[in-house]
Amino acid sequence: MGPQGEAALALSIYIASVYSAFSEACSGTTHFKARAIVLRAVALVMAANFVSVAVQCRGLIGPRGVLPLQQTLKDIADNLAYRDRKGLATPVTSRSMVRLTLGAWRAVGEHNVVAAAWGGCALALCVAAAPLQGPLSSCGWVLLYLGWYSYKRGLGIFANLQWDSLLLECAALCWLLSLPLASPAVTAVVHLVRSVVLRLHCGAGVAKLTSGDVHWRKLTAMAYHHQTQPLPTHLAPWLHALPLPLHKASTLAALALELATVVGCLTALLPFAGEAALAMVLAVQLAIASSGNFGYFNLLSAALGASLLDDSSPLLGLLLPRTAEPAHACLASVVALIAAVLLSLLYLLRFAAYAERLDGPLAFGRPYLRTAEMTFHVASRFSLFSNMATVRREVVLECSHDGVAWHELDFRYKPGAAARLKWVPPLHMPRLDWRLWLLAQGRPVAPWFDQLLHRLCDGVPEVHALLAPPPPQLATGPCPCRYVRARRYVYSFGPRGWARGEPECFGGTAEGGEAARRSD
Repeated sequence: MGPQGEAALALSIYIASVYSAFSEACSGTTHFKARAIVLRAVALVMAANFVSVAVQCRGLIGPRGVLPLQQTLKDIADNLAYRDRKGLATPVTSRSMVRLTLGAWRAVGEHNVVAAAWGGCALALCVAAAPLQGPLSSCGWVLLYLGWYSYKRGLGIFANLQWDSLLLECAALCWLLSLPLASPAVTAVVHLVRSVVLRLHCGAGVAKLTSGDVHWRKLTAMAYHHQTQPLPTHLAPWLHALPLPLHKASTLAALALELATVVGCLTALLPFAGEAALAMVLAVQLAIASSGNFGYFNLLSAALGASLLDDSSPLLGLLLPRTAEPAHACLASVVALIAAVLLSLLYLLRFAAYAERLDGPLAFGRPYLRTAEMTFHVASRFSLFSNMATVRREVVLECSHDGVAWHELDFRYKPGAAARLKWVPPLHMPRLDWRLWLLAQGRPVAPWFDQLLHRLCDGVPEVHALLAPPPPQLATGPCPCRYVRARRYVYSFGPRGWARGEPECFGGTAEGGEAARRSD
């Protein structure tokens, strides 16, 4: 299928979804129960995400972290000033969001990054417990969006995963859902959430088939996925050991389930289409969670699946037996409907640009789509594992007091010195471990990686806390280690956990004191 075929298919799916939304709104179908589930669940996911950030951010972006917040904010401000000097056009919305982020962090201060994250968690819990609509809920969602937006910019490369943007888009949609809306307006916004579900699942299936990756076409992707994904669970080695015919069958099932979620846009035409699509979404997410650790992504994706059901669904009747239609305000409903129309146009452009191109009559939408995606993280493209890695490479850090005897520094969650598979707390997103996994697939040219090595040499406790406790022989001396170097190994599943081959050099050797001199 060529680019035009991809765009045509994606457009057809979205147009069918819009038609379904219009039909349900005209027929009086309500979605108050789905709205309640989405609002409560996304707020809880946001709280869990802030907890995960709170226990890591001091070592990642604290004053002595891997990428200090002040350094990141300076780079953002310098980039904006450079564009002004060169006369490069910067959208007003982008400029406003940059200034808002800079102002928010200057008010909070780099020494309060942990406290601010715990404050975000407390706010998310309050929103989850508050009435579904009203000033507290609406203001809470605005603050949650701005809070996670600021942390996403502050964390930089450590928060550039696709579901980090997905969480921001969900927060924006939840703000619309928290307004006192009439039933047609609720239906319109719920269908925006449904569009996100279709883009996340059906779009990912299309991306796999159109990526050109031979392993998806030959149905052998699952023969590699369980071993090469970032943080496998203890069940992953057993799944990896299955015979090839079962791997091919599971690959075919994964593609079929993702693509078949398209029935979720036909709820107005097919009975129980929503229940069928939700079952596929849950099956995909359970399969992903059983084999790998992806933080809050699985729970968030499953929660969004509630938008596939309406209030007449027997399943929602079991979860929420009684839900009276709340009071609504005409002005809020009009605002939500206008926002729904604008977002629908953006989603239309995203579906049309699924092949990363916008030609013909839709070419005018390129700058709008780019601003929505890059500035507000709305209408992003999702393509999880569209290209399957066949070899697992991992970075291992070694330290030494004298440059002769080297000892490995183990990680808390990713494979390292220990052969055993490690347990990751539910909903926790180990951002350094994930970034090191991504780095290992390429070359050691990331500035943050050099900074990490120097921080470890300097014995910065906040950065050492991101790793597992050091071995006893490194507990003595003026600092945990004077020299730090990186090695890269090829890992595979062995009879007792991980097995690895011969090491290769991965970058140079860092010596203590260099990071301190650089920052002076």
